[in-house]
Parts: sequence; structure tokens; C-alpha cells
Amino acid sequence: MGPAPGAGRPSPIRVFGIGNPWRRDDAAGPVTARILRDMHLPGVEVREVSDGGTTILNAWGPSDRVFLIDAAVSGAPAGSIHRIDARAGAIPSDVFPCSTHALGAAEVAEFARALGRLPEVLVVYGVEGCDFEHGEGMTGEVAGACRKAAEEIRREIELLGEGTLPASGNSSLIERGPHA
Repeated sequence: MGPAPGAGRPSPIRVFGIGNPWRRDDAAGPVTARILRDMHLPGVEVREVSDGGTTILNAWGPSDRVFLIDAAVSGAPAGSIHRIDARAGAIPSDVFPCSTHALGAAEVAEFARALGRLPEVLVVYGVEGCDFEHGEGMTGEVAGACRKAAEEIRREIELLGEGTLPASGNSSLIERGPHA
């Protein structure tokens, strides 16, 4: 009898940038996803999601390694970057208290938890925004933080390829905004 189907192949890595590009800093998720897509990381599927998070739940399996990126509103300085290991526990409600789109990263993660559909790895990144008015174009702090968040996620993806992931507990502020 041969090996099981898929044996020896790494689990898929999926990145979802969630946000509303027509609400200024709420575009942080899709913009960060675009930056990651332009890095052409082998074996990594990158998607921008602006129509709600329920489609994301159907896009991953139990052995997948998933990164969600969304705008955060915690009161930290604009451009701060939050990293949350959603497998370690619930998403803190003070980081993602609301969303300008149907379901944000926190709601997707908690919905998956409630349904018993968490993937093998689920890391949520929040880029702290400050302007969610109608219109295009992010504030400078948030645009810069999207590039930094993309680099941090790229680093984590490389570690996953080596079979490791940084330990960080449930929630951490990995970088304070420029006005800290």
C-alpha cells in the first residue's frame, strides 16, 4: 500500500487581506495582501477579500496554515501592528471592536472556532488605522505599516517552511505606530 494522498506535501499557506478599499485605512488588509502577492512567495495563495469573510471559511481546510490581515481599531497609535495567534485563544475584542465590511478578521476567526473549523495555523494581523471615512487612499502611517506587516508575514511564512512558527502567546503588539 502506497503513501496516503498528499503525504509528504506541505499544508497550503493561505493569506487573506480583508477590508474595504473605499473606506481609507480599512484598505490595510487588501493592500498588505497585494504587497505579499507581489513578493511571489512560492506555495502561498494570496487573496483580497472585500465582500465579507464567510467566503474565507470555505477556502481553507483543517491542515492549512492561514494568515488574516485586517485594519484594527484598538486605540494604539496609527500604524501599530498587532499579531494574534487565533489558535491560542479568542481574538481580543479591544483590537477589532467593529468593522466597516460584513465580517472582519476577528469575526471570521471566532466563527471558525465556534464551528470547529480552525485551520492548523491561524494568525491574525491587525494594522491600526485612524481614518475610516469614505474615500480612497490610506494615511501615511498605515501605508507604511502595511509594508512592515507584509515583511513580518513573509518572515513567518519562511519559518513555516522550516517547520517552526514564532511563539507569541495569544496577542501582541509587535510594532508601535510612529507616534508612540
